[in-house]
Amino acid sequence: MCFLKPILDFENETITIVNTQSQDSLKLNIDMKPYQTKTIGKFTAIDEKLVVKFLQNLLDVPCTIAKSTSQSSMHNKSALLLTNLTSLLELTSDMSLIERFRSNIVVKTQNSFEEDEWHLLKSKSTDAVFEKLCDCDRCHMITITNKGGVDPSLFLGLSKKRKVGGKVYFGINMNIAGLGNGFIETGEVFIS
Repeated sequence: MCFLKPILDFENETITIVNTQSQDSLKLNIDMKPYQTKTIGKFTAIDEKLVVKFLQNLLDVPCTIAKSTSQSSMHNKSALLLTNLTSLLELTSDMSLIERFRSNIVVKTQNSFEEDEWHLLKSKSTDAVFEKLCDCDRCHMITITNKGGVDPSLFLGLSKKRKVGGKVYFGINMNIAGLGNGFIETGEVFIS
């Protein structure tokens, strides 16, 4: 997925998918009406050879674009994902793996998994307030390396230490509860 760059054009209701390695692109209508489609469970998928071939060449796996027919199937749980570097170091010594979680905010705390207990988080310099919605259950997306390969070791390590009720958790989903004033920057201090 690291070589795929989606560009949304809301005015023209299109999405352009760019292969960041070759700069080849595919432009599609968001509403999917002009395309031959098929229903797969709760999804409507484009069933056109051109789309499947473009994505297969890009991702090296047969796939297509699908749209959820359910209101909740594909929505993010929250606006922001926060992960903790100290928690990652409990699982592995490779700090670079934090990038695989694609977090909006990465913190470093005294103790691992402190974030599990947080309910509100406040930026000390901007007064922005973030509200925890839930712990983040992880999917297999973290097995995809930044170079497009597959490495399941991070997910397997998480499964051994952070599996609860059949789900694997790491990080917290948050929404913005108060904007505050200014921008959050690298080195920001938060109060929980």
